[in-house]
Amino acid sequence: MIAIIGLTPVTSILPPDIQEMITLIVPASLIKNIAPIPMESTLHQDINSVILRLLANHTSGYLPALQFPPDSWLARRFSFMSLDANIFILLSNTLQTIGPTALTVHNSSMRRYSMTGLKIRSLSVVLMLMLTLTTPPVWAAGQDAKVVSTKWLQDNLSRPDIRIVDVRNSVADYWQSHIPGAVYMNPEVMRLADRGVPVKLLPPEALVIMLGKMGIDPKTMVVVYTEAGDFKGPYLVWALDYLGHKRVAVMEGGFSKWQKDGFLITQDYPEIVAKEYPRPKKLHNQVRASLDEVKKVVVSGGAMILDVRPVELYTGEKGPWKRKGHIKGSLSRFWGEDLTADGMWKDRMELKAAYEKLGVTPDKQIITSCGQGQMSAHTYFTLKYLLNYPNVRNYDGSFNEWSNIKDLPVETGMIP
Repeated sequence: MIAIIGLTPVTSILPPDIQEMITLIVPASLIKNIAPIPMESTLHQDINSVILRLLANHTSGYLPALQFPPDSWLARRFSFMSLDANIFILLSNTLQTIGPTALTVHNSSMRRYSMTGLKIRSLSVVLMLMLTLTTPPVWAAGQDAKVVSTKWLQDNLSRPDIRIVDVRNSVADYWQSHIPGAVYMNPEVMRLADRGVPVKLLPPEALVIMLGKMGIDPKTMVVVYTEAGDFKGPYLVWALDYLGHKRVAVMEGGFSKWQKDGFLITQDYPEIVAKEYPRPKKLHNQVRASLDEVKKVVVSGGAMILDVRPVELYTGEKGPWKRKGHIKGSLSRFWGEDLTADGMWKDRMELKAAYEKLGVTPDKQIITSCGQGQMSAHTYFTLKYLLNYPNVRNYDGSFNEWSNIKDLPVETGMIP
């Protein structure tokens, strides 16, 4: 059952002039899995607060997805926050009249539905699950968003709490042009050899020094961009997840989309005052899989290992490692399949269907793996932040580490 709830005099939350309380409970039998259908909805001109609550399925263990187009008129009126693990609230202080639109619901199982045969009459306050426009999917923007659009970043360039980080491969690209205010970070500075195993994530003591030098502290909103359709941005997000840094997002489409959209570019360096980023008292190990943990999974199960390298590396037809193939029992899905030809993420429902077909579902523990932990960070990001899978870890040792230990099992070919 999905509830659309309208609230009025809850004096601790709403203004005293709201007079009505209306609750609409919509049973599953009235919801059809079809394309959005226009629906009439009129709100009084004097509305000064709109609250939206979407209750997640308490047994599912993960949050539902809310899409809210950041470039739309609605996004400029609303702000988005998360109250707790099961409730999302959307607030507005100046909502007036909404014309014909479509009401789309993404419930906790991520299915897309539309309401039919339902009219919301004139109310002082109406709770609505989501109003989507007829544009391609665009992800939410705000403090808790992990994907932002070029337009959102353009509109927020002057915010002092935002640090834009350019992680394109070559500093020469940065010299030639970059987003105003962006600081360049070579993506390889996040990695080093760990007990002989190359390109493992830097220890937290080094990561926090690097962040502080870029003017980042735990309260900074970090927005990272790279080339279109690249995995280095999500790798930085994953590294910050490990530190427990919550305010971080990827600019979708990369620098090429920023240029295509005609937004301002510069060759000037930003003026940055270094900050102190304290070492976290507790690391978020739940986002990082260790070699020992992967060993246990291979022997005893308990999680799915998802190898996201190109298929010829997975099967062992190609590869630079001492042994070729993949970790025993791991499944194959190339990370690039999550993107469109122009480097944008595919529709969430399309992504969800593809992963479910593979058996990768939200109720499972997922470990992403690749050659060196970067491609797998992209799939980690997709599953965790676009599809809201609750238990996803990135194995940054990946096949780089696994293949060089002769006693660990390696397979070739495709799993039937």
